[in-house]
Amino acid sequence: DAEKGDAESMFIIGNFLAQPGKQQDLEKAFQFLEGAALQEHRHAQYMCGGARAEGLGCDQDYQKAREWWEKAAEKGDADAMFNLGSMHVKGELGLPDVGAATKWWTDSFLAGRDEAGFAVAHL
Repeated sequence: DAEKGDAESMFIIGNFLAQPGKQQDLEKAFQFLEGAALQEHRHAQYMCGGARAEGLGCDQDYQKAREWWEKAAEKGDADAMFNLGSMHVKGELGLPDVGAATKWWTDSFLAGRDEAGFAVAHL
């Protein structure tokens, strides 16, 4: 139960509140997702990274986005790995870092995201 701090319930409610429609409330969505993410919920960590990168329901903060995506990536999340590679190639964490982008995109490809292989090939 989300009110009792159950990570999966918090994720489900946060995800629901993040969707377009009358129920959409990005600030509440982020609160629920962050609660689940702090309990090591991989998908919530991924979504918190996206919210932080875009400033959806929270302040935009690339460093915090990176931290959330790294936590999800440690759990094998190929999309988080892909996004980390994109951050590095775009220079969202400082100067562009092709080496770091290549590492993350390669890891993402090996974890099952085919698009990452194309990204590496086009560096």
